[in-house]
Amino acid sequence: MARIKITILFLGLFALGCGRKEGPEIIEVFPEDGAVDVVLNTSIKIAFSCQMDTLSVQQAFSTEPSTQGSFLWQNDSVMTYIPKENLSSNTLYTVTITKEAQDKEGNGLEDDYTFSFTTGTRVSTQNFYMLGRSVMEGWFVHWGWDWDDNHPVIHGRFTLYHRYILAPWDGIDNMIDSIRTIVKNIPDTLDPVVFFKLCFADFEGGDQYGAEANLERNKGIVDSVYNIVIKEYGYRLIIGNALPVPSSWIDEYIVWNQKEYNKWLLGLEEDNPGKVFIFDFYSILANSDGAIKDEYTDGEPDDAHPNEEGYKALDTPFFNFLEENF
Repeated sequence: MARIKITILFLGLFALGCGRKEGPEIIEVFPEDGAVDVVLNTSIKIAFSCQMDTLSVQQAFSTEPSTQGSFLWQNDSVMTYIPKENLSSNTLYTVTITKEAQDKEGNGLEDDYTFSFTTGTRVSTQNFYMLGRSVMEGWFVHWGWDWDDNHPVIHGRFTLYHRYILAPWDGIDNMIDSIRTIVKNIPDTLDPVVFFKLCFADFEGGDQYGAEANLERNKGIVDSVYNIVIKEYGYRLIIGNALPVPSSWIDEYIVWNQKEYNKWLLGLEEDNPGKVFIFDFYSILANSDGAIKDEYTDGEPDDAHPNEEGYKALDTPFFNFLEENF
């Protein structure tokens, strides 16, 4: 089964309204109309020509046979519907979006839109091994995890496994060895994707010299992870960019450090298309000063662990990111 990729063409449409004289259009769907042997845990994607009134689209959406599920949105232009349960095998499904679906300016579709696909008998799973420390643990608990690494979190067709790694202050070599051991023990039959990020506590400021030295250390850690995951084992790698620090830590040097690190990661992604993918924690969680937003913490001055609202803010962008790339 081919996986949908929202093409670069769509990116130019996200910020656009349809205009007072033009109604919205559906420009791409997945599964494609007439598709056969669709996996039973498929998601359904619908891309519009402009930003939509998301509630009106969700109310205008239906499937026959009827299903229950949840919606994810990317920039109000691309909707993903995730059925709560697997679809029935060898079944023709018809998706309808009625003309009550409206754009941001209140313009509806010109006509009802329908497309159909037929399921097969297979289930598809993409496995992610999520490497991290306390922030990762908190995210997994937010997802309902029971603290047992043998029990993954399942979200649609995505299966996420928690794996704890050592911190830089445990010794860089020890940290890298803990990562290598985890990756070595991943069953390669699972076609795994490895997720790695540093913690907010791994970034330093204070002065330019200290910030530069810390930046080079963190780049070296990422280079080691890259070599293990991609060069040694041939897996794909997601890297989370800098987690914003507590407001009490903020100075110009730590902000410079994190922004330079984020820029460097984008270059690594550009140099490794299809192998390295960057997930942007920073733009979601950071305020204009570079600290974690007040509403995403529990108010402790030296603690940047996200609270429940912080993790909620990450969920939709993260699962949209997975849908787009995997």
